[in-house]
Amino acid sequence: MQLYSTRTQEKEQVHLDRQIGIYCCGITPYDTTHLGHAFTFLHVDVLARLLRRLGAKVTYVQNLTDVDDDLLKKARELGTGYKELAFSQTERFLADLHAINISEPDRYVQATDHIPEMVALIRSLLDA
Repeated sequence: MQLYSTRTQEKEQVHLDRQIGIYCCGITPYDTTHLGHAFTFLHVDVLARLLRRLGAKVTYVQNLTDVDDDLLKKARELGTGYKELAFSQTERFLADLHAINISEPDRYVQATDHIPEMVALIRSLLDA
């Protein structure tokens, strides 16, 4: 089996005896999830399940953009904090995935957990 690697920009042979990492861009939790979200996460779930079924050790990671202009705007419109909105919409998202039997990733990475790294990256780009 071959899969396209965004890291190398090429199709690569899948080696089931090696650790396989899958990353999928997750939601910005400011509003109700929709079928487009389900479509994306269903495909990734099927791939991860297939690879695991074939014996691969898979680590599936998905981000949550829990701070964003859209999220801040929606929170202001609703008169709530952006963290509260992100939390409540994330809970709804997870319930939706569960309802249609889509497996959760092994790990979620929240944008707010990596702000210092983002600032450092932006500074390095500005200094270049």
